[in-house]
Amino acid sequence: MKKILLLCFTVIVSFSLAQAQDRNISGKVTAEEDGNPLPGVNVLVKGTTIGTITDFDGNYIISVPDNATLLFSFIGYQTKEMEIGSQTEINVSLTTDITQLNEVVVTAAGIEANKRELGYSIQNVDAEDVRKSGENNFVSALSGKVAGVQVTSSGGSPGAAAQIRIRGNKSVQGSNAPLFVIDGVPIDNSTFNTADSPEDDVSNLGSGGVTNSNRAIDINPEDVESLTVLKGPAATVLYGIRAANGAVVITTKKGSRNSAARIKYSFGYTIDRVNKLPDLQTEYAQGSVQGGVPTFQAAMTGSTQSQSWGPLISSLRYSDVPSVWDVNGLIVPANDPRATGRVAQAYNN
Repeated sequence: MKKILLLCFTVIVSFSLAQAQDRNISGKVTAEEDGNPLPGVNVLVKGTTIGTITDFDGNYIISVPDNATLLFSFIGYQTKEMEIGSQTEINVSLTTDITQLNEVVVTAAGIEANKRELGYSIQNVDAEDVRKSGENNFVSALSGKVAGVQVTSSGGSPGAAAQIRIRGNKSVQGSNAPLFVIDGVPIDNSTFNTADSPEDDVSNLGSGGVTNSNRAIDINPEDVESLTVLKGPAATVLYGIRAANGAVVITTKKGSRNSAARIKYSFGYTIDRVNKLPDLQTEYAQGSVQGGVPTFQAAMTGSTQSQSWGPLISSLRYSDVPSVWDVNGLIVPANDPRATGRVAQAYNN
């Protein structure tokens, strides 16, 4: 029993001595820019769970051990460390941390602005999300990442264009595609139909022709630093009528001063397999019936017609006249004075 009492007495004395080594630190926390007190600031002894918060007037008091360090942290302000030393009163001014308060976005003409201060709809896309999408087409990589933006692939062929619409279609006959701006320079992202006039946008395609790639496919996602989608007319006013359907503003990566050189390498590939090829005839050449006789007519003959069916391919000959359409020479009928003994061949090239 005596041993137990002695042990308890020793513990109580040790605890009292430990408590005697702690001392109270008081002070006031204010904002550096205007000197106003900051209520609710976390005051924590570094490396421990001992802490408190400031009152409505920014005042605090905390009991700390010797040689401790106090951490002052508050949302929107930079965390500050203060060595206690022999002090009993420590007043602190916290500096605003802009990176915590604001989201900086790139608006028209490459101007950076605080997103909270803008009076129109704008949305950022994380460049890392675009890179991780695994899409070969940059436009396709934006699918599902921006509210109000619809991305549609125009075909399943390799390199086929992908169409992007911001807040739906606005024109029945004109283009509905947004303007792409890279480092302040607008680019043409139109897609043309081989069957229609070059002025026709892909949104007006007829029933014939093929859809070619648009130029946004040339954008390398690895080069993108930031991507901002401007949705409303007010957001795109500096770009004029070209941005009537919205704008996709891209800022590319740039070198920074006083930073070490770094090299990042990535590689990707795709494998495409044709599902089915159309059946092609290799017996008759292009042309039409003229006076009851099948006559060869094609671009290489200078004819404006190239219908099917013409004469048998086996009845045509290569000539010694060079041709931009055939490496074997100009194709002519067998009775043409320029004809040689080489029989024309059907091939895909």
